[in-house]
Amino acid sequence: MINETPMERNDLSYGIIPLFRSGNQCIQLLIQDHHGNWGFPKGHPKEGETGFETALRELYEETGITDCNLLPGISFTDNYQYTAENGDKVNKTVTYYLAAVNDPRIEQKDTDGEIKATLWADAETALKTLTFENRKKLINEVQQYLHSQNLIQ
Repeated sequence: MINETPMERNDLSYGIIPLFRSGNQCIQLLIQDHHGNWGFPKGHPKEGETGFETALRELYEETGITDCNLLPGISFTDNYQYTAENGDKVNKTVTYYLAAVNDPRIEQKDTDGEIKATLWADAETALKTLTFENRKKLINEVQQYLHSQNLIQ
């Protein structure tokens, strides 16, 4: 149903960009949502959850991954706008944390069809696969950060 008077609202989500060391590079986990868009595990906080807790819960729900370590002191923000099905203009902010994954095996826990596929990808493949430019920009920012910290060559 479309609102007769569309509203503008803010929407906050939290997610994780999962990283796994493969040789001398870090590959990142991409997920494909039910709309066919490629991105990263993310979702809305439940009451009382911190951003970290939300991000970790979403990572588990969408991939089954629990064996990971959040990289402290770093996060990335993705801001964008979209029009909701009811006509509202939504200002979306997603805060992503980085996590080093110790076991890259995926066991999708998602039972309501939110996630269609997952893919571990190097930066080049991720840039070709990600659906939206803002998410491609995130990959570039993550790669720059990893280089600056000498975590990849």
